[in-house]
Amino acid sequence: MKKDKIFPSFIYIFGPVVRYILVSELVYALMGFLWNERLQEMILQGKGTVAFSHVLQTVWAYLCIIIPAAAGCLAVVRDAWIERTAFPNGQRKRQLAALSRVNEWKAVRDERAGRDRSGRGFPFFLVYTAAQDKISRRVVSLLLPCAVFLSLGINVLASCSVPDSVPQISQGTLTGISGILVQALCYCIFMPYVEETVFRAVLYPRLQRGFGTGWAVFGSAVLFGVYHGNPVQAVYALVLGIVFAGAYEVFGRFELPFALHGMCNLSVLGLQWSGTYESVCTPAWAAVFLGAAACGVYTISVIIRKEINEA
Repeated sequence: MKKDKIFPSFIYIFGPVVRYILVSELVYALMGFLWNERLQEMILQGKGTVAFSHVLQTVWAYLCIIIPAAAGCLAVVRDAWIERTAFPNGQRKRQLAALSRVNEWKAVRDERAGRDRSGRGFPFFLVYTAAQDKISRRVVSLLLPCAVFLSLGINVLASCSVPDSVPQISQGTLTGISGILVQALCYCIFMPYVEETVFRAVLYPRLQRGFGTGWAVFGSAVLFGVYHGNPVQAVYALVLGIVFAGAYEVFGRFELPFALHGMCNLSVLGLQWSGTYESVCTPAWAAVFLGAAACGVYTISVIIRKEINEA
């Protein structure tokens, strides 16, 4: 990257993320001002009951999450549309190039009769084989539970190591099915969609064009972790961000990282809703969850290597 193009390239790559953060923070500040100067006094001193006032405060708290994020997402919606439209073509070209290298390796392997080595020299390129129609459904069906177990394992391990590091989502005065439904819509559908739009649909392809696939996967995951603020949550978001970006690169569909993100959030919230989260916050359960994720990853690698060797 030439020196005279560094700054324009920096703006092009990171501009949408900065725009999203600035717009969302500005809207959040405006909503805070509106609450402190107008709504709080109206609600607390209104004619409604105390319980109704608490309900309005809870609803406002959720709106303070949803509205700023929605405003920030709207600020980058044009960039997201352009990148999501163009990404499959570039992903397909990278996949074909990678598979051609795999075919070259297989030719060398057959000449040397070294079938037992099954692609150890090309781990990054071989992963594109997972996108082939023959095995993509099997890989995706395993990838979803792998991501869920990984999410649970990291959260439980963090709770064991650093108490109160994992935020306990409170339903406030929205109890029962209404509280669960609002949380599910907010944290398992809306926020995953917004964050995946910013960090995977927009940021990842631009990093990929500027620095290559490997750095783009890692870089987008790092920024995704930094965005979460809390150090423990940053590590959690970093690890899962690598999974989300890798899934987007391999399969080329935005729906997959969005679904992975939503399912990971849902798994943690499900334990909190059921009241069993604290009971599983032990090193033994962390080992079980992480071990299940590792077994799933190993199974995926076996499926891919078997497909390559039988090709």
